[in-house]
Amino acid sequence: MPVIVFAVGRPGSGKSTAIRHIMTLAKSHKYITTHMRDYTILLNMSEQDEHREKFYKNEHNGFDVRDFSVLDIALSKLEKQIKILAASEEYDIILVEFARDSYKEAFRKLNPVLLENAYVLFAEARLDVCIERVYQRAVALYGPDHHFLSNDIMTTYYQQDHWLYMNNAFKDDFGIKEHCLKTIYNEGSLETLELESEQFAKSIFQDVCCQRRVKAKMQSTQEYSSHREPEAKTETDKVIFHNQEIGARLVTDREVLESLKA
Repeated sequence: MPVIVFAVGRPGSGKSTAIRHIMTLAKSHKYITTHMRDYTILLNMSEQDEHREKFYKNEHNGFDVRDFSVLDIALSKLEKQIKILAASEEYDIILVEFARDSYKEAFRKLNPVLLENAYVLFAEARLDVCIERVYQRAVALYGPDHHFLSNDIMTTYYQQDHWLYMNNAFKDDFGIKEHCLKTIYNEGSLETLELESEQFAKSIFQDVCCQRRVKAKMQSTQEYSSHREPEAKTETDKVIFHNQEIGARLVTDREVLESLKA
């Protein structure tokens, strides 16, 4: 099972920058990552006849949501994609990014199984700071996050601050472990944001390393089972092979437990 990392926060908070930095660090450790955003899903929906009327175009070739029911549809599609990628076991880390007006309500819509060992990065900045960042990235017309949102949507749907909730109640509401939640108040330098992201990445990478070791032990056990001695011909041989098999399983289980403690 890959490690799942959710990155949330209003547009312009810096969550995308933090995620990209974590992905760069992961690559240096030869970890395989993938990055998923509900923005990509919403963009595709805004261009489909079925949903086009639920959006309206704004300046700088961006779009705003008119009918907020599409956000639940997008989150559901995102969840399905996560499950498919997790089942493939192709990736070490799946990074999932979205923004909502209530993270309590948004995470309640996700399957609790996805949250059991998940990591959550929450980035926050004052609303006026986020609005300015959204504008600057739109007019710059470079980088992966230059999409624009209007002041209207920022000052209505995204106006709520979530710092107190994410720092106080969120972990208990969803059973998130202490070391699996990182909150960043991002109004400092890029270097500060990257440093805080690196600190969070260390915990993520420790989990990935543990997952890899457990997976390797399981594969080793399967290889042992596929190359066992042929079936015993006598009752005495059966007893010997049976005892050997039990001993091998005990050793394997012990090694797995030790690796989890390491």
